Amino acid sequence: MPQRRTLPRGRVQPCPPPSCAACPSLSGPRYALLRCERGGPGGERWGVLIEYDRTERPHKQIDRLRRYDWWLLEGWRETHFATHPVAPSVIYLTARSQPLRALIRAADRTFSAWHGRRDAGPREGVHPARQGVMFASRERVLSGDWTMECAPSLPPVLREHPNVCSPDSLVYDLPASFGRRGERAQVA
Repeated sequence: MPQRRTLPRGRVQPCPPPSCAACPSLSGPRYALLRCERGGPGGERWGVLIEYDRTERPHKQIDRLRRYDWWLLEGWRETHFATHPVAPSVIYLTARSQPLRALIRAADRTFSAWHGRRDAGPREGVHPARQGVMFASRERVLSGDWTMECAPSLPPVLREHPNVCSPDSLVYDLPASFGRRGERAQVA
């Protein structure tokens, strides 16, 4: 059974495009930035970045995945997202379901950034990209299934079976988070 992750209810608005060198290479119609607020101006804020992969070639996404790895570790703090209490979430959408598993395997091999106590190693640390980047297919989301997959919580070198990539699943139901009084928002 997938873990259920919910967002606080609030209003949603597009974010202005990032204009600093610290942001991942987010250009063109490949992405959407959402700034979400709860409690009116000055209320709790969080961000959701939606990355759309049309290539269906995971090897073409390696550089972008590396940038997200670093950016979710510390780069987001140098952008307008620094006013938010937590790093933005990233939803990576593929055009079809078929390339999804290969993209998650590529992310598993790529995501290595972590932070933690100096006397502890990466096994005890936090891996922000592994927790904050979720993967789903466009067809799954359009069918109303908001189950998303994440890279395993530990990098391959720290797992008992490094060659096995078993993605974590969770439900990240954006329409329910943005709806009012229990109603789901409409997704176009």
